[in-house]
Amino acid sequence: GDEVSGAAAIHSIVAGLRPRLQHLKGAVVGLPVMCVPAYRLRRRVFPDQSRDIDLNRIFPGSPDGSTAQQYAHALLHRAIVGKINYLFDLHTACFGNVNCMYLRANMHHSVLRAMALAMNADVLLHSTSATGGTEGTGTLRA
Repeated sequence: GDEVSGAAAIHSIVAGLRPRLQHLKGAVVGLPVMCVPAYRLRRRVFPDQSRDIDLNRIFPGSPDGSTAQQYAHALLHRAIVGKINYLFDLHTACFGNVNCMYLRANMHHSVLRAMALAMNADVLLHSTSATGGTEGTGTLRA
């Protein structure tokens, strides 16, 4: 919705990867906007029936839930699950706020640990809930 610096962050990440592309396998996919309805309204929250919902608070959603829950579920299962090995879930401060760089990662997962340490965050939190998927996959939340 209103976390608009994600597109710039994705461009920066891709630019940083370019010199290393010959050493990488697979694909890097960037989704600069996850909540299109909120983005179109320039708001943080998903406009859902009787109330507004922060899409980040309802993942993984539900195929039988509210409109926002169905949107989250479809996004997760059509665009993410089964198509990736690692997910960087990046967030920025909304309008008028400032955040420090912080990460949540399962520090017992060797690849996630290496990625988290390489990002040199101001705050690094161990979180087993930050890992999703199967063995060898996971999520790094920033």
